[in-house]
Amino acid sequence: MTTEHDTREQILTDLLFSPEIEQLEGLLGGFNIFEAIGAVNRELRHSDFLAYLLEPGRPHGLGSQLLRDFVVTFFANCNGDDSPSLIDVGCYQYESFTVYREWKNIDLLIVSEVHQLVIAIENKIWSTEHSNQLSRYQAQVEARYPGYLRFYGFLTPSGLPPENNENWQPISYQQVSDLIAKVLNRNRSAMGEVVVFSLEQYLQMLERHILEDSEISRLCQKIYARHRQALDLIFEHRPDQAVELAGFLKQAIEERKDLFDLELDHCTKAYIRFAVRAWDAWPQQKIGNGQWTSSDRVLLFEFINRGDYLRIVLMLGPGDEHFRQAMFDCASEHKGIFSAGSRKVLSPKYHRLFSKNIIPKGKFSEDDDSQTVENYITGQLATFFADDFPRLVSHVESVLTRL
Repeated sequence: MTTEHDTREQILTDLLFSPEIEQLEGLLGGFNIFEAIGAVNRELRHSDFLAYLLEPGRPHGLGSQLLRDFVVTFFANCNGDDSPSLIDVGCYQYESFTVYREWKNIDLLIVSEVHQLVIAIENKIWSTEHSNQLSRYQAQVEARYPGYLRFYGFLTPSGLPPENNENWQPISYQQVSDLIAKVLNRNRSAMGEVVVFSLEQYLQMLERHILEDSEISRLCQKIYARHRQALDLIFEHRPDQAVELAGFLKQAIEERKDLFDLELDHCTKAYIRFAVRAWDAWPQQKIGNGQWTSSDRVLLFEFINRGDYLRIVLMLGPGDEHFRQAMFDCASEHKGIFSAGSRKVLSPKYHRLFSKNIIPKGKFSEDDDSQTVENYITGQLATFFADDFPRLVSHVESVLTRL
């Protein structure tokens, strides 16, 4: 007679000896200097390394190539009316640029006196902007560089725009990774071994830990789809607050799926996504480009789960631009309901229409037991589904009905 213990052991055995696990181990195997020194999640170390690579005068053998590619990419995606033309940007004298670290606490400041241009970059790995942080930095740049063309970039793993200042152009670590890989492949034969090794190590670290749409990420999704029971069992016994919260949140959505017509979408430890099933009846909701989740949904609720804080947002992803603009206009008209910052321009890829803290940062400490945290979340979710959720659904469906 097969016992529950035997079944679980077989599930774990199948996972352990699966070819996907062997493939993943191959991708994750080997030494990585950035992992060894604990730099993976430290924004300061990322900013230090990127500033070094971008600075034309540093002895890295890249010259101004990476800086040029970065600035060109920045302006190619910039929505500002006063942006210089790409022809002008491509012809800049990049040897005239200087890259500063932590000027007035700004992570990266790219300045050219010759071209009267300054680009401020705020780097966020897993944290979010603090209150009026970006506006304060912007005021400091404006005071120091009057008469310059001034631009602002917000660098994050996913390339999400900041919530509270639309002047900061979103930049993703995928873009940074692509630019470094391009420069490396173009100049490998002329670069020193140490530089090549360092760039390869940094790209490897980004692939393993930072990039969302990477080979490792896709393989992990494939493994989870095929071995969900085994992985859920492992996660169940892993002492990680973010994983525990993710499991609790998925269960919370499952318990409410019939009452509120919900369905879980693609989830990770950091992003627990769910959809309103009724919205799938409108074609505008299911014509995404597949770059966000495999469901091709354009509108999704998601919990942003960092373990020490938790937020729920209504995210407008890639899709039909007419629908995206209509949703943005609706959110702008009803700011009391769609509370997601003060951006006045629709972001080209991802745009938060609604955002609400479930667990503010610093609310709980490691000494608080999980039951206390879960009870608090349960109360917050009850308020959300009683107050915010029905109003959001009503307004979203009013837009869908009009299209």
